[in-house]
Amino acid sequence: MRLIISIVILIAASFAASFAASFVATPLLAATQDLTIYEIQFTDSPGYDYTWPSLYKDSVVRTSGVVTATDFNGNGFFISMPEGGGWKGLLVNSNRQRTLRVGDNVTVTGVVGERFGMTFLRADEIIVKGKSAMIPRAVEITLWEASSSEDFESVRVRIGNVKVITGKTANTQMLLTDNSGQCTMRNGFTNSSILKGIRSGTELSVALGVIDFAFGEYRINPIHSNSLQPASVQANRASWGRVKSMYR
Repeated sequence: MRLIISIVILIAASFAASFAASFVATPLLAATQDLTIYEIQFTDSPGYDYTWPSLYKDSVVRTSGVVTATDFNGNGFFISMPEGGGWKGLLVNSNRQRTLRVGDNVTVTGVVGERFGMTFLRADEIIVKGKSAMIPRAVEITLWEASSSEDFESVRVRIGNVKVITGKTANTQMLLTDNSGQCTMRNGFTNSSILKGIRSGTELSVALGVIDFAFGEYRINPIHSNSLQPASVQANRASWGRVKSMYR
């Protein structure tokens, strides 16, 4: 009889331990925080190394946004809040990014991390909730703002009237200048041909791209071949217009 009671107690204890283990695991799922991209990105603390790390570093979060660019550094894509603007863009790393398209409306769950000073989300789950959403308008800024403002990290920006003053690394990195300052332009997207043909001295009427941060500097990454518009194209169009006006 004692043997039977002992067996029953052992079985009950084992069941209780198993139940306790499953109960403890539940709060890990419940710990996922629903945050906006702005909440993940915004901080007024520069951190010990002045890279402005997210206040939610190492936290499991869920956030939503519109895909603004894909194929960044092989396995990354950018999302933005619909209205766009400072602190409202975010880099997401995932092997699934190649199935996504610009304009996809997604909800992403993952862990917030920092790599070389840049905030990103390591995605564990991506849910596409819609297609062909309107892309937020690029924020118009100066090179000084591009090179010094944390709030434009992972944000699509548009900079007008800049000049290439040096090629830091052929076809991969260049230095831009305007009346406000200087900023590095690099080819962070998979399309390696974006910067080909751009040489020192080239003037650009428009430079459109997403800003990233690494090795102590902010950098502009043109998204596609139309992201860089040589000023000579605009000048030629204006000259032809003047020629035609002479014969009216």
